[in-house]
Amino acid sequence: MSKHKPSLQNPEPATELAPLMFKHPLFACLNPEQQHELSQYTTARPFQRHQTLIEEGQIQDHLLVIISGKACVTRKDTDSKQDIVVTGIGRGALVGESAAMLGQPAIAGVVAESDGLAASLDIRSLRTDPAADKLWTALLEGMVQEQSLKLEEAGTRTISYYRWQVSQLHEKRAAGRFTLRTLVCLGLYVLLASALTNLDQHLPMRLFVTTSLILICALATWLSMKDGQSSGSLSPADFGVSLKQWRSHALEAIKYTLPIMAGLLALKEALVTSFGLSFQSLFQTGFGMPHFSWSLLLTIVCVSVLLSVAQEFVVRCGIQSPLQIFYSEDRFAFPWRAILVSNILFAATYAHLSPVWALTAFVPGIFWGWLFARQNSLVGVSVSHALTGLWAILVFGFPTPL
Repeated sequence: MSKHKPSLQNPEPATELAPLMFKHPLFACLNPEQQHELSQYTTARPFQRHQTLIEEGQIQDHLLVIISGKACVTRKDTDSKQDIVVTGIGRGALVGESAAMLGQPAIAGVVAESDGLAASLDIRSLRTDPAADKLWTALLEGMVQEQSLKLEEAGTRTISYYRWQVSQLHEKRAAGRFTLRTLVCLGLYVLLASALTNLDQHLPMRLFVTTSLILICALATWLSMKDGQSSGSLSPADFGVSLKQWRSHALEAIKYTLPIMAGLLALKEALVTSFGLSFQSLFQTGFGMPHFSWSLLLTIVCVSVLLSVAQEFVVRCGIQSPLQIFYSEDRFAFPWRAILVSNILFAATYAHLSPVWALTAFVPGIFWGWLFARQNSLVGVSVSHALTGLWAILVFGFPTPL
């Protein structure tokens, strides 16, 4: 960044700019007569982009009020000797007042980020003019009041920040305990599912065992969540268990799920046409079940909906949501790490069935993880999961004959 010395030659009268200065708290204590007198010491200072308005470490004779344009406050790094931007400032900002009025070197620099105009108050002339003693005293009183307000605001911000830090620590500790319990439940689930399904290799029995264990795991997760709520740290709503705005969340989930349903149908059509499966229809007659009945279909629908809610509750509310709390420092980043980690852990619970089942749990889980992070609600992902699962059965049929 190139630097230019402040341009102080040929100052223009700034009487018409003075009212903009008086909006600042430093000049709030001045009466109209004093304001008019102060305007006699004020000049208009145009500046250009990259121009140095205040040099760090130098004693200043003027304080500046930005009338138009933008600038930034910089501090020099002690190791690299490079200027580091601390913050940006714009119209109405007052800079250099402490250094100029106290006659001390500026603790920070100010560099223009664009062309603009500043009102410059000649502090040296004001301080050394005997006729301006009362005005100078009033300005000093205004600076004391302004600094007191700044200290009070800084103290309030500091207290608020430390309270927020303590709150974050409590939340992360509660989320850590809850995550640990959920992972223990999932570990026991994997061990029991692997042991029980090996007793019967028939897929329907394996699915029955898996479904039962998932429901038990969901119940254990809910009890753990309620136990955490009783300690006063985090409520179920903090983990996404809430009916707030459930209609809008459900409708949004349906809107985003429709393209997925269309994609599954297009995949089925591509399989039929590409592999010469002309005997296959786009929709499975009787849902691919040789002994179809409406009572059996109703049972499948109820179980699918219940299982969708239980699965999403465990993986989203039990794993993803606590991980989002752990990664909450990066406020502006989407929680992709929490989504990926939670989906990997949940897909691992299907590995005992087959790698294909683990893959089918992981791939759509990325979308549902995104939807949950967007809504922070169990409603939307449950609706989407249930719709996708039932549509897949309608298009591809049940995985195996019953």
